[in-house]
Amino acid sequence: AFSSPRNTDFLIDIQRVHGIIIDECTFDLHYLCQGIRQRDGRMRIDKSYFYRSKGGRMISFSGSFFECIGSEFEECLDGGLTFQRRATVELLRCRFNNCRADHGGAFHSATTESVHIRECDFNDCHASFIGAAVYFEFKRYGQEMFGCTFNNVTPAKDEAFNVYRRIDDL
Repeated sequence: AFSSPRNTDFLIDIQRVHGIIIDECTFDLHYLCQGIRQRDGRMRIDKSYFYRSKGGRMISFSGSFFECIGSEFEECLDGGLTFQRRATVELLRCRFNNCRADHGGAFHSATTESVHIRECDFNDCHASFIGAAVYFEFKRYGQEMFGCTFNNVTPAKDEAFNVYRRIDDL
């Protein structure tokens, strides 16, 4: 079930749905709202572009499985992605440009499940406090980053907070 922007702060609000696939789409929110909130099920995003969100994270996910491949998030003024509850997360070859938040400008996780971030680029991402680009609320086994790059992120030397395992060179 979907609700319209007049009923929520999100462009798309998804609940009671088994799975969503977003493939080669562009979302330009013109700084009017947040992008997508999904409360149940699975989401797969492939080769899509998300621009200019405001008022909260571009995507807020608390379903069971989230996968994002080859997508771009830009000018997310209140953060890129956030994950809660028991969401398993896989990010591969994504790019985050000019994403900002209090914690984890591009990525914020409070999930209790595995998170793998692979070959992603974080450019001009900024946090007011810690985790310039990536912030894990809790340090847990299964939170891993492989082959990611960080350019012009602040706070400096704090690009990823509470990552269990990180390998910068593949």
